[in-house]
Amino acid sequence: MPQVDDSVQTVADSAFALGPDKLISLLEGERLEADASVAAALAHTDGGPRTTSLPELVNAAPGRAGIHFETAARAGQGGTDEPSPRVDPAFLAEVACASGVPYAREVAHVHFPSSGITLLPAQGTRQKSLIEAGPEGVRVTMRGAGTVHLGVGAEGRLLLADDTSVPSGVEARITDELVDGLRFVTHGTAIAAVAGTDVTPLSARLSPSELACVHEAVRVLDRTAPEFLEQLRSPGFSIVPLAGRPGVARQSLSHRQLPGVVFASVTSPGEFIDLVCHEFHHLRLFTLDAAFPLLANPSAGVLSPWRSQRRTAEGLLHAIYVFAQLSALFGRIFDTYPAAEAGNQRVATWLVCMSVGLELLRECDGQLTEHGDAVVSRMEADTSESLRGIEKLVGASVIARLRTEVAAHLAQAGNADSRAPRYLF
Repeated sequence: MPQVDDSVQTVADSAFALGPDKLISLLEGERLEADASVAAALAHTDGGPRTTSLPELVNAAPGRAGIHFETAARAGQGGTDEPSPRVDPAFLAEVACASGVPYAREVAHVHFPSSGITLLPAQGTRQKSLIEAGPEGVRVTMRGAGTVHLGVGAEGRLLLADDTSVPSGVEARITDELVDGLRFVTHGTAIAAVAGTDVTPLSARLSPSELACVHEAVRVLDRTAPEFLEQLRSPGFSIVPLAGRPGVARQSLSHRQLPGVVFASVTSPGEFIDLVCHEFHHLRLFTLDAAFPLLANPSAGVLSPWRSQRRTAEGLLHAIYVFAQLSALFGRIFDTYPAAEAGNQRVATWLVCMSVGLELLRECDGQLTEHGDAVVSRMEADTSESLRGIEKLVGASVIARLRTEVAAHLAQAGNADSRAPRYLF
């Protein structure tokens, strides 16, 4: 079992780095750097495994024995033979094709991010599919629908050949649209259903106004947070633009079973940056927590400054972490593009909620692990410093008012008739 005691500071640093995502984990007692959201070990035919990053794996010579995917060994529980659910199997199938390594995996959805190919089953179908990959290409067997064969093109990318046989009830299509290096994918409702919501992905390309929104968002990030923009442009990451809904101004979601996918509406540049950053860091924390558990009792109940009802300690930790990342990102943006009063008020609200949320998290029965304590301690220090900074901009009276409003919300929260906090609207 890997020893993780010496990795506490590394984990805390990984959680807050704005640079390219280099989450550190341990495999077979060695450190392993994970590009995208997955790590792998290439097993040589001559014996013991060695750690490797995905770029090394892609360039590996054929003839290896196979791929052993990272398993997150939890403290006191030992390892498991099952790959982490944060691994994107379709992405790894592409890697397997490029490296000549056989690979098979049952999956709930089929989207090959580097190649931009999505297989959509019949409406309402949620049966799993079997992906079988190797140097000759990929065969996808969709339960109850048939088999789709995909060939290998340049640089290991998969191709929909002219003679590709697509069974009745299955749609195979090139779905990706690259906009300033960001990958937008029309997944369809079959993928949205995995997250258990009623959101509807766009069924068409981005409109001129949506394209203009993305262009401006990318321009802002390129000037203020180029490292974060680089992460959004990574091959294993996709954005699913959402269709508007009556009465819903902004929508976004992510899911731990879709490790490289963010669903977000495309309205204004600021809101788009907000939503994508928010969901991106939910996915990042899922990955971090899979390798290094942050809470011993993540399902413990706790009140939240953001919710009318009680939520889990894991949910509260996610909320605090995501808003910590948002406040850091928008702090960098506002250093270049000074915020209007509403922007500063919004950040002040985030920070006050984070401050109170951190107190609630410490007091609840979630039981922070050593790694969790390191991450939370970092957020406590950063939040205190940021609160002092925003107080100089909005005034002490605004911070005091927000604290009073959060306290009033918590006093009535957790009941069947509890109201959502009005300071979030």
